[in-house]
Amino acid sequence: MDLVVVGGGIVGAAITYRFARSGLRVTCLDHGLARATDSAFGWINFGWQEPEAARWLQMSAVDEFHRLDDELNGALGIDWSGALTFPGPDGIEQLIDDLVKQGCPVEAVGAAQIARLEPDLVNVPDVAMFARGDGAVSAESLRESLLAAARDAGAQVWEATVDKVAQDTDGTVAVTSDLGTVRARNVVLANGSDIVRLAQQAGESIRVDSSPAIRYQFAAPKCLSRRILSGPDYEIRPSAPGVYLGAEDFIAHDGPEGPAGRVGGSINAIARAFGLDGPLRVTDIRVGFRPMPQRGQPYVGPLVSSPRILVACVHPGVTLAPAVARRVLDHVTGVRELHAIG
Repeated sequence: MDLVVVGGGIVGAAITYRFARSGLRVTCLDHGLARATDSAFGWINFGWQEPEAARWLQMSAVDEFHRLDDELNGALGIDWSGALTFPGPDGIEQLIDDLVKQGCPVEAVGAAQIARLEPDLVNVPDVAMFARGDGAVSAESLRESLLAAARDAGAQVWEATVDKVAQDTDGTVAVTSDLGTVRARNVVLANGSDIVRLAQQAGESIRVDSSPAIRYQFAAPKCLSRRILSGPDYEIRPSAPGVYLGAEDFIAHDGPEGPAGRVGGSINAIARAFGLDGPLRVTDIRVGFRPMPQRGQPYVGPLVSSPRILVACVHPGVTLAPAVARRVLDHVTGVRELHAIG
């Protein structure tokens, strides 16, 4: 076996697909429980909200998504309509100028252009940031499509809970799960915050926070946004005709109503922004726990103590997954080494 991938979320699925597509023997072991991927908003972007330490992956992320979609003949269902962001009136133009200098493909748009892009928006800001290259995708469908394509290319995907990972003296790695033990030349830990436990077995201390986020779905009586809209009080995108997705950070001290109360505030702001008379009907609320590398940049690379065991823990996972998969493949096949972690 060339590779065992622990974790079948979006990062693990992308790695499994990339290795199988390259003709290597790969097995993915996934516990089959709730994943952060299945509650993700699905915004593919150039990472202007992320720390600069992630830019080495972020700036290739959108190109890797286009390459991936071309390989699968457009089957991923990505909407490349771009994103409009207006976090507030203070500092938006300076933010845009700074991002352009860093190489992010964004531009300032005024009220007239915003109204043309979003004709149903009633409360139009004076200026917004337009990232015309951003995309949106169903993260859950993307994960399933990648695993299906990986299987078609020869990968094995099993539902299993991994108990132990250890590099042996012969250089191979033993992965023990409730299905037994499998050995491979390399292992990638892509199982979110549970990476911490398995890395400790190899003698490495990795710190990963678990950050909750809300994704909700609602029905609207008329057309609202044509693309991703990220304002000071809401973040939404179209999902299907008459159906939209929204995203919010979940804060533990939000009060007794928790996620429902936070979504209610966003729903009211959306209704005001689009001039709706009645309340919007929320049809689904999910809370996903995103793995967040605590050191402020992605964990992508081999462990110092066990170089055949690699870690792939990033945020945002949906955006970076194809780029991470490419770099992991390059490392394992000797094209370009990743920095060791530990």
